[in-house]
Amino acid sequence: MILSIDTSSPNAHVALHHSGSFYGATSKDSFSHCESLNSLLKEVLYEAKADLSLLKTILIGAGPGSFTGLRIGYSFALGLKDASSAKIYSISTFQAYGNYEHKTQKNRLVCSDARREEVFFNIYKPKNAEPVYEDIFIIKKDAIEAEIEKNNFEAIDIDYFDIDGCLNKKTKTFVSSNIALDLISFYLKYSTKDFNFENPKYTRKVQALKLSDRKNKEKSC
Repeated sequence: MILSIDTSSPNAHVALHHSGSFYGATSKDSFSHCESLNSLLKEVLYEAKADLSLLKTILIGAGPGSFTGLRIGYSFALGLKDASSAKIYSISTFQAYGNYEHKTQKNRLVCSDARREEVFFNIYKPKNAEPVYEDIFIIKKDAIEAEIEKNNFEAIDIDYFDIDGCLNKKTKTFVSSNIALDLISFYLKYSTKDFNFENPKYTRKVQALKLSDRKNKEKSC
């Protein structure tokens, strides 16, 4: 049995894969991760007619996201790990988005709100959802459309922050209803990968680089 948790967006997401079926639950209230996770876990276990004794694998969405949200998710997942014999792995939330329902062979731009009028983004290849750039970058919201125009992307995936106003109207937008389900799908699809447990990608940590830093990095290559 696989349990997946993601708290990188304003809503908490929990999903379960058991006996070949998927079960998912999402918090109704935004920014209620701490209050919601336990009840969401009980909900998916009840639907699956399962209990934690069957747990073999725990997946945690690594973000990018807020310090508080990701810490809550990680703490909850680690608590479950300590109470069981399950293995735990972290998966980039962006990479799971990058893997979401590819319909063409075009690269996919994934972005989410980084606050301060900025947006996180990275680009993912359709074949294996590998990132084009090693790092997740930050770009101003009013510059994201220009980034889209000069590249031929399949879609823009947006999390639950409202940044629609800065998007090209011709660009098709995908929003996953439960990113925890996408984390499980990614894990099952690439089960031969060497998954690890890594630190979360906090909103204002060094993993997120300015666009100017990316350009300087490209010049040095």
